[in-house]
Amino acid sequence: MEQRTYPGLRDPQALTEYLLDTWDQGDTAAQVMQSDEGMIVQVGQRSGGLFSDTPRSALTLALEPVRGGLRVSLGEQQWYRDGGGQIMVGGLIGFFPFFFTWPLGGGRDEPVDPQLTRQVWESVERYAQQDGAATGATTRLPSQLSAVTGATARLSGIHCPACGAENPAGAERCQECGTYLQARDCPQCGVSNPATANFCMRCGSSLGRASAE
Repeated sequence: MEQRTYPGLRDPQALTEYLLDTWDQGDTAAQVMQSDEGMIVQVGQRSGGLFSDTPRSALTLALEPVRGGLRVSLGEQQWYRDGGGQIMVGGLIGFFPFFFTWPLGGGRDEPVDPQLTRQVWESVERYAQQDGAATGATTRLPSQLSAVTGATARLSGIHCPACGAENPAGAERCQECGTYLQARDCPQCGVSNPATANFCMRCGSSLGRASAE
């Protein structure tokens, strides 16, 4: 998963509409979910199936307002389908907990084309530049956060994804609201997941982490 923060970019709804206009056409599809903390956008390549061409796998982007800007987190996940058939591709899909908090369910492992990942990031960067925001630096979450090598650098504080409060480097929970701050490796497949995830973004396994009290 990658994260980029864009100082000066403050309207997740406008970026959401831009991504829908850009990607919900041609060989790609896009859909949006609203949450209590921001917006979630999925972009996937149409499958070309006989009865349905909706994507099987997708890039999932979480758009989080943070202090002074907007944080965009991107990872791979299965295309979300509502069991009652209420999903509208290219439309708003109701109200969900934030970012990778629903299970993936079954299905084959079909990684998204890396070229699509690059192109989606380029579209986010393009919008940020048009809006006059600073280009976001990329943060890649390692599979093992404790395995740090190389030159030593002073770490800045950690911003809470829920309330935006700054916490000391290495803090496990937010000192203001109790939200988990550290990424967690899936016990089944080993992929690194966002701190707020309840289920693995790769295999759908429960991460077994209780909600902050």
